Amino acid sequence: MLDIRVEPLPIVVPPSQEDLTMCDPDSDGHAQFDLDALVEDMINNGENLSVTFHETAQDAELGINAIPNTDNYTNTNAYNQTIYVRVENTVTGCYTATAYALNLIVVDTPQIDADLQDITLCDTDNNDQDAMAAVDLTVQDSYILEHLGNADPSDYIIHYFNNLTAAQNGAPRITNAAGYTAQDGEVIYVRIEDVATGCYSIESFTIHINIPLA
Repeated sequence: MLDIRVEPLPIVVPPSQEDLTMCDPDSDGHAQFDLDALVEDMINNGENLSVTFHETAQDAELGINAIPNTDNYTNTNAYNQTIYVRVENTVTGCYTATAYALNLIVVDTPQIDADLQDITLCDTDNNDQDAMAAVDLTVQDSYILEHLGNADPSDYIIHYFNNLTAAQNGAPRITNAAGYTAQDGEVIYVRIEDVATGCYSIESFTIHINIPLA
């Protein structure tokens, strides 16, 4: 008697578009994607599954020319590229009948077209020899928006930080930016974040405080 067995095809769970979008600080339309990080969710803990990525649907369906550097893949088409996924069961040999398409998106980070200007002021508080003074950091906001092409303030989030690590993490930020007590030579970091994309850039400026002559 002929024994006919029908094996199910592997199931692919599509990743979110957020996972397929990368920010580009160079504004050249290219970024590095960790495709390996997508695999676990895509196969949903399926067993005996091999996942390969390909630059054409035909290569994916034939199982040839797999992308080799899947942990650090740079898109070859600027800003928008479609790649294809082949999922194969290593026990049954069954694979996704049609290559699954993933749309990789690259988004520019906000870039101002001029360096931020340092802030210089005099030490005029009650202790005018301590090289400390109150400063309104938010005076940089209008300059930043102007050099983003006269951008709408609602399109960007601008926050100020005491160090680069905090600016990269987005916290802790300076909460009293309009009345911040600064010291001479202090470097302030500014995180400029695009509300629509979540992409951000970091700029910096220095505060100079002149001590009055005794």
